[in-house]
Amino acid sequence: MRARLCATGRYRRADFAGLGTLWAIDDRITAPSFDLGGAANYYKTQSAIRFLAGIRVPVLLIQAKDDTFVPFEAFESEEVRSNPWIRLLATEHGGHLGFIGRKGARFWADGAILRWIAGTKAIKRPYETSRS
Repeated sequence: MRARLCATGRYRRADFAGLGTLWAIDDRITAPSFDLGGAANYYKTQSAIRFLAGIRVPVLLIQAKDDTFVPFEAFESEEVRSNPWIRLLATEHGGHLGFIGRKGARFWADGAILRWIAGTKAIKRPYETSRS
């Protein structure tokens, strides 16, 4: 991440002195770059979690528990657990957007998504009415 940010020409290695976590980088570099103050405000205002309660269509969230950028705790939140429209498919490994298998089906997420879509067709939505 540091190398990529330095490659933009906006930062130097010295800008990252003492920044050992993603939170620290977001607090000192990312949030201020977008005029969002610090990391706490950046996460609060830019996270989709505040919109989850309004979801009224089936949603599949696929998330690896070892994602280095997005803490898995966000997916264990009340906002995710309390919405019956949200289905969480959590994997132990995969990192950040790493949904390519090491063994077996290499592109396993494609099949998981298709099976989920096929399963949602059978779900009767609360807003649907039966027609004879």
